[in-house]
Amino acid sequence: MTLTHSEPTTSLMNVLCSICLPVYNEEESLLIFLDTLSATLDRLEHLIGVEFEIIAVDDGSADESLAILLDISRRDPRLNVYALQQNSGHQAAILCGLSHANGDIVITMDSDGQDPPDAIESLIKTHFNTQCEIILAKRGSRKDKLAKKISAWIFYRLLTYMGVPAESRDAGDFRLITRRIKKLILAQPNSLQYIRGQIFTLKTPVQMISIDRKGRIAGSTKYTLRKMIRLA
Repeated sequence: MTLTHSEPTTSLMNVLCSICLPVYNEEESLLIFLDTLSATLDRLEHLIGVEFEIIAVDDGSADESLAILLDISRRDPRLNVYALQQNSGHQAAILCGLSHANGDIVITMDSDGQDPPDAIESLIKTHFNTQCEIILAKRGSRKDKLAKKISAWIFYRLLTYMGVPAESRDAGDFRLITRRIKKLILAQPNSLQYIRGQIFTLKTPVQMISIDRKGRIAGSTKYTLRKMIRLA
C-alpha cells in the first residue's frame, strides 16, 4: 500500500498501531508527555484512520510514575499499564511492552519527551510507502547535555568495536516494526536482548528517517555512563 497526502483518510482503516513506552522515574515529565502523545494520536486517528493502543511499562519506578499512569488509564481507554516489580532495565521494559502489544505495527519510544510524538506520522507513512518492516528514527540532532552526548558517543563506538553494526549508531529505541519483526525479537533469549543491535541481524531491510531529538521535558537522564557501559 502506498500512502500519499492526497489519499483519503480511510486508507489505513482497521490498522492497529501499538505505542510501547518504557517508564522509569518520570513523574516530572510524564503528564506533559502523555498529553502531547494523546493529542498527536487523536489527530492521526482522524487524519489517516489508524487506531492506536498505548502499552506503558513501569520499570520499578520509585516515584509516582506508576500512580500517574494508572490514573490516566482510567480516563484514556487506549492506555494499558503494566508494572515490573523491580527495576529490570530499559530493554526489559521494552520487551514487556512488545509481549503485550496487539498491533499490526508497533512503535517503541522513550517517555521523557525526547522522542517527539509528531514523528509517529512519518514512521507510519514511511512504512506504508516503502513496505519496509523496520523503520528507525535516526537522530539528526540531539539536545542533551554535554556529559550525555559524550557518554552516548563512547557507548555506540564501544558497541561498534564489539561487533554491533555501525548503522546502530545514533539510532535509539524510537522505531516502527511489524508484528512479524516483533515475534522474531521476542523469540530471542531474554538474556541476550539488545534490540538496537539485533534489528540489524534479522536479514530484513531497514529504513531510516531523520528526526531532531528534543531535550528532556524535565528531570535527568537515567542512563549514566556506568549504566551504558554495563549495557554494552
